[in-house]
Amino acid sequence: MALGLEEPGSLVVLDDRLAREVARMRNIRITGTAGVLLKAKQERYIPALAPLLNRLLQLDFRLSEAVKATILKLAQE
Repeated sequence: MALGLEEPGSLVVLDDRLAREVARMRNIRITGTAGVLLKAKQERYIPALAPLLNRLLQLDFRLSEAVKATILKLAQE
């Protein structure tokens, strides 16, 4: 988050809910792990997003079903 404050226009990767709320209050552009993976899929760095999201969920990564569904829809999966 410090980089986002020092470098206006930076995109900061945050997954923690409180950190995301603070970043929004400070007008810091944010994305999360799922957003990074979506971009990787869109740029064709990875062939499929669903297996990676499923693996993250197995590792106790918190991601709501609604967010997962939205990400997969955006990835056209």
